[in-house]
Amino acid sequence: WIGENGRIILGLLTGVAVMVLGVWRIRTKEHQGAIFTVLGSTIILLTVYAAQTQYDKFPPFVALGLMFLSVVFVAFVSVQYRRNSLALAGLLLGWVAPIFANTRGWEMNEHFSYLFLLVLGTLWVVYITGWRNLTFAALCIAFITIVGYIGGGNDRSVVLLWLFIFTAVFFVANIVSLIRQRGAVISIVHLW
Repeated sequence: WIGENGRIILGLLTGVAVMVLGVWRIRTKEHQGAIFTVLGSTIILLTVYAAQTQYDKFPPFVALGLMFLSVVFVAFVSVQYRRNSLALAGLLLGWVAPIFANTRGWEMNEHFSYLFLLVLGTLWVVYITGWRNLTFAALCIAFITIVGYIGGGNDRSVVLLWLFIFTAVFFVANIVSLIRQRGAVISIVHLW
């Protein structure tokens, strides 16, 4: 009864509606609102994945863009309502988004550019909120992703360049975090 486009639109609208419900519920029930927000973003990711793989409706770049917008919304809500776990869930959703966007044919630089954008967004959230555990989570995600590209016939000089870029970004983020502490106790996260 419902065609391909109708299913995709219905899935996207359902995801947006569940995210809006999450934002509405987070004001009174924090955990429930956070769960609905992540669930809505996950519905959007899965809908775009199905639209791309089953119906070939979106090119990978557009699919990743739609997914990234839902992840940015999750990050915005986490900052707005001071929910660290919501920010961490958004980071993880952002990490798996390229898999759902079917970006297997992309160049290594395109994957690393997306990861770089995700890491910068996460560090922005850390700068605003002070949730340093997100820095460590983003570092682990970047490390796991980069290590996955070391073998397999990839150009090692390009991988090494991106490794240096990510190292510099995390080094600067750590230094900025230490400067912002000004006499406060240094946490174990800074030492890692």
